[in-house]
Amino acid sequence: MLSGASIDAHSNLTFHQAATSSNGTLPGHVQLQQSADGHTGWTTIATLPAATGSHTLHVTNPHGYWRLYSPATTGYATATSNTVHTFRYLTNITGGTPSTTHAHHGQTLTFSGGLWEQGMTGWARIPNAKVTLYFRATGSTTWHTITTAQTSSTGYYTLHATATTSGIWAVGYTTPDTTHTDAGTPSTYVQVG
Repeated sequence: MLSGASIDAHSNLTFHQAATSSNGTLPGHVQLQQSADGHTGWTTIATLPAATGSHTLHVTNPHGYWRLYSPATTGYATATSNTVHTFRYLTNITGGTPSTTHAHHGQTLTFSGGLWEQGMTGWARIPNAKVTLYFRATGSTTWHTITTAQTSSTGYYTLHATATTSGIWAVGYTTPDTTHTDAGTPSTYVQVG
């Protein structure tokens, strides 16, 4: 049985699995499977121990139907759990690369791109959403919020910052609701000198 399934803003699926058998022993493993419609196209996402317990796994698609599946093996018939559904829109930020990767002190850096969500009919831009520009100086482990901006009515953003020291820049989106995932651009190093 599959129960308590939830998906968080980082695309981590958490669920509880309970397994029983008529002879009191369990097969070694079960497969966690996902389907877009809950009926067809089941794809194995992970192989898990057959024992009862809770799991948290990162998944690439936070919107889908989930089940546990045990293929027939010696002494065991094929078994399929109940199906559960989770839903969050997968989000993605495009762009985010600074206008230059070699800047002089005090130079303005520009970051632009789009914020997207994957809905039921494909990808679409997200209008009027907050995106944040982050910076981590060379040698530091701490990220700092530099500025924020709202995406336009067509889902595009532009952010500006002043280059003062070398380090890594990235643009991020933190979902304000329970129906989207967080997203971020790849980090880009900018040399200042």
